[in-house]
Amino acid sequence: MSTVDQLLYAAAVRRLETASAGAGRHGVAVAVVVDDDFTPASFVRGTVDFAVAVPHEERAAWHRSFTRTVFLAGRPQSVRTRHPARSEAAGLAWYGPAPISAWKNLSRLLKAFHGPAPVDVPDTLLVPGGPRVVEAFVAVDAVSARDYLVHVHHLFAEAALRGLVRSGDTVRITHRPDLDCSDVRALLDPARAGTVQTRITHDDRDPDRLRLYAVLTSEVERGQPCRPNAS
Repeated sequence: MSTVDQLLYAAAVRRLETASAGAGRHGVAVAVVVDDDFTPASFVRGTVDFAVAVPHEERAAWHRSFTRTVFLAGRPQSVRTRHPARSEAAGLAWYGPAPISAWKNLSRLLKAFHGPAPVDVPDTLLVPGGPRVVEAFVAVDAVSARDYLVHVHHLFAEAALRGLVRSGDTVRITHRPDLDCSDVRALLDPARAGTVQTRITHDDRDPDRLRLYAVLTSEVERGQPCRPNAS
């Protein structure tokens, strides 16, 4: 196993340990309705706003379920009457967290979101906000629009649940084909785990290997992550 593979494996184990800590039931999920005209910036901002507003008693359960999320293609305004959303952004609507069975009717009404492949995003995505800046790197080589949403949603939702990003922060995302350069690998140092969030899963190009799809690093206050917004 190479040094990079060892770092990825160790970071993946840390994520499992973090999500497993504390009380909370398993088997809950979030549903997101995605319209064709959504923008990556509104998706990132909406993900953070939704996650920080999840009530405390539901937060642990969703985190323990590894922020499981279902993406459905549709127009939020068209389903709003029958299925009121908890949170909305331009072209996007969030539901839950709730037991997975809660989304059966919504899933029957709408199709799974797929989107184009590969995903079309700018080299740098800036989501303006306040003076506190959160930096993220996201891999896009051989990544479809759907998989991009999956990876970015996991990254920012879990970071928000951990207090590493909050509503109103400025977010800067750098898109790269792969996240294999030294400056990104340095973020996998175990000593930085308290202020770093990763998205690591099996590489679609080689399922026998792990791939770092996204990593986020946060400014901190007095050496500790800020607390999530009050719910």
